[in-house]
Amino acid sequence: MRRHHYSQFPICDDRTYRGLLTTNCIACWLAHRLATDEIVEGETVGAAPEFVEPHDRVIHLSRKTTVPQAIKKFSPPADGGLPPTALIITHSGKPHESPLSLVVADDLPVLVAAMGAGT
Repeated sequence: MRRHHYSQFPICDDRTYRGLLTTNCIACWLAHRLATDEIVEGETVGAAPEFVEPHDRVIHLSRKTTVPQAIKKFSPPADGGLPPTALIITHSGKPHESPLSLVVADDLPVLVAAMGAGT
């Protein structure tokens, strides 16, 4: 996250998706640890999923998903809910597969430009 300035990162345990690590998640995790005097230098990111915010949901997609299909997934759902925070691309779109890529809303301009490049 620090080296590449990522603000979201999938948390996986034995290749299975457990939650989305975000800057807000880290802030809540740290605030809780400071309030309870439980900061442990060797603590792993495995403790973070309990602080994942409910609206930070992801959709797993197959590597065969097209750019237009991925863009459409960021549209607000018909039920009035929030769009996903991220799309996790795996080999066949299953949460137990290793992530190949993470796509977030900030990537939309690049996706839209990629569609125009093919015309």
